[in-house]
Amino acid sequence: MAFLNTDIGVMISKQHQRGMAQQYLYPYDIRTFPIPLLETEKQQQIQENIIESYNLSKRSKQLLDVAKRAVEIAIEQDEQTATNWLENETK
Repeated sequence: MAFLNTDIGVMISKQHQRGMAQQYLYPYDIRTFPIPLLETEKQQQIQENIIESYNLSKRSKQLLDVAKRAVEIAIEQDEQTATNWLENETK
């Protein structure tokens, strides 16, 4: 399905659109779209990149929460306590 969001996929779908006011595609037309199949090795590489992207996104959200808490500690107590807490949390 990601192929349909590429420039080529959009171009192909526009060629098959029907209707005047509201464009639509017939399911039969969608089945005739030429969908390229990638080599298994390339599919595996894409899958690994997507998983890594999700993991990095999750990690960045965690680090943001830790940084916010460190700022709160620095305001409530002092910077050294916040720095120590931050170093301990990011290990």
